[in-house]
Amino acid sequence: MQYPHGRDSQLDLIRGVAILGIVFLNVFGFAIPSWYSFDLHWHQQAISDLDLWLYDLQQLFLQGRFRTLLTLLFGVSLWLVANPSLLENNADKIDRQPQVRRRYLGLALFGFCHISFFWTGDITLWYALSALLLLAFGFLKLPALSQWRLGITLILITVLFNYAVTWVTMFGDPSLNVGLSAEEILAEQEFQQGPILAIWQQMLSENLLGFAGFCFYLGWLNIGTMLLGISLYRQGFFQRGMKRWQEILLFTIALGLDSFGLLADSGQNFANFWYDFSALLMALVFCSWLVKWRCICRLSLWLQLAGQMALSLYFLQTLLLLVWFWLLQPDWYANSERWQLLLLASGVAVFSLSFAVIWRNFFKIGPLEWCWRKFYQTPAKPEPLIG
Repeated sequence: MQYPHGRDSQLDLIRGVAILGIVFLNVFGFAIPSWYSFDLHWHQQAISDLDLWLYDLQQLFLQGRFRTLLTLLFGVSLWLVANPSLLENNADKIDRQPQVRRRYLGLALFGFCHISFFWTGDITLWYALSALLLLAFGFLKLPALSQWRLGITLILITVLFNYAVTWVTMFGDPSLNVGLSAEEILAEQEFQQGPILAIWQQMLSENLLGFAGFCFYLGWLNIGTMLLGISLYRQGFFQRGMKRWQEILLFTIALGLDSFGLLADSGQNFANFWYDFSALLMALVFCSWLVKWRCICRLSLWLQLAGQMALSLYFLQTLLLLVWFWLLQPDWYANSERWQLLLLASGVAVFSLSFAVIWRNFFKIGPLEWCWRKFYQTPAKPEPLIG
């Protein structure tokens, strides 16, 4: 299923930046035990000045930004393929609605395999389920202003829920503030090199908790952010961006909120409970900058190709990181400096971009995008014979 007037190169560019940027956060989910992967004090050893400096930069400019960008764009793509008024042939709208649902059922299947057998940090399953809920609730039929209001409301509710859960867990169980001891880290390292069945069982238990988190928190955050993306698209945001004063205002608010969180919390991730909100503000600023980036150069074209292969590159990043931490450098697990992991993420991002450019020199569509399309597209009916 194509967009009504072909692909939007501006959306592909933003998606390409987001899918390459998200690896700079995801790498910590592979390198550090999952419960501590985004914490500064995940172990009981002393924190170096370099580690603290890099952590602060991540929190201010990376944490949640690229995931939010992807969520906004996912909402836009959902709007473009599901809204009957945007289809090339409006007479086909009744036949195409089941195809739209199959599209996101197919994505859910990809995500389920990914989260069950490769990495519990997958987002494609939760995106697909959020899209199906949006379709079921009929939110795509709302006016743009109503979508904006509902989206903002859901985002603010999830921010408050995040605050409540964080308060209960951090103050109800003070031991959560304490990082892993040397003995616990060694046990985690041995576990990661142990039987695959035991690792899979742990992944299953984490996925069950992840599903509960989706029901109570992540699902509503996704739906709210997708609705906001749809509303902004309908109002021309992804064509014009924001005014300069609006960019400065949102950037300053996001930077101020996260800076206060870092100063008040010393890396424990409690005072910064509003990071979903600040991530949204910063993501909108990034998006506006990219919309206004009119430079026609090789890099922009390459980023567009990466955006067109976002699903394939997302799974490719998982494969590369698994190979690194399980086969090539298993000693890196729970035993790496932050600068090393960011350097590794840079290598993965460059490899992913290169793969997209080389692949598109030979094929018109990414490998997983091709499989996904085969899943949800309905074969054309043969023309009846006359005479």
